[in-house]
Amino acid sequence: TMQADYQRSRFWRKEYGGILTRDGNVVRASAAYREKYGVNFDAAWTGQVSADNMATHYHTHWDANNRFLGYTASGDIVRTANGPSDIDLSFVGNTRHLIPNAMLVDRHSLYYYNMNGVSDNFGSTFLRYFPLYWWWNK
Repeated sequence: TMQADYQRSRFWRKEYGGILTRDGNVVRASAAYREKYGVNFDAAWTGQVSADNMATHYHTHWDANNRFLGYTASGDIVRTANGPSDIDLSFVGNTRHLIPNAMLVDRHSLYYYNMNGVSDNFGSTFLRYFPLYWWWNK
């Protein structure tokens, strides 16, 4: 599911994301909550999953890491994230206290992270295989 969302993300040039549930289902963010550089986890769609059934959430970064995007009004350079961004690491409203960890699939790696930082980073060769195999078989 995550790999399929990553492929869709690259094609449509929008981030995809969702919540993986403890009962083995996936609740994906609908198109209304996916943007070019973000997935809105603060939205009502996350309420489809009860807090005790949330296992983790994931999202994709379709664009190249560290790509120049422009300047802010104050003159600071804006670039795409190299791995989880500061916003990714600080999490977002509905899921911040409910899910202690998250995953990110980008062009080069699969990241498993939480509010304390990145705990695992798997290189691009790993993405050719089922990316959660290591997690389910711990």
